[in-house]
Amino acid sequence: MPKLDRAAYYDLTRDMNWHFKYVPFEAAFPAEMVYNPDVPLEEWWTWDEPYK
Repeated sequence: MPKLDRAAYYDLTRDMNWHFKYVPFEAAFPAEMVYNPDVPLEEWWTWDEPYK
């Protein structure tokens, strides 16, 4: 695998909007562990991850 420059790597890895194929969303993210009523799920997916 060739090494990528930082900008190319960032574009490949910054997206954390994962869609699971083998596990239901509720099993991957149990409500009692991740539920926050102040932040709707739709808004959560629009946030950027600049720390990566």
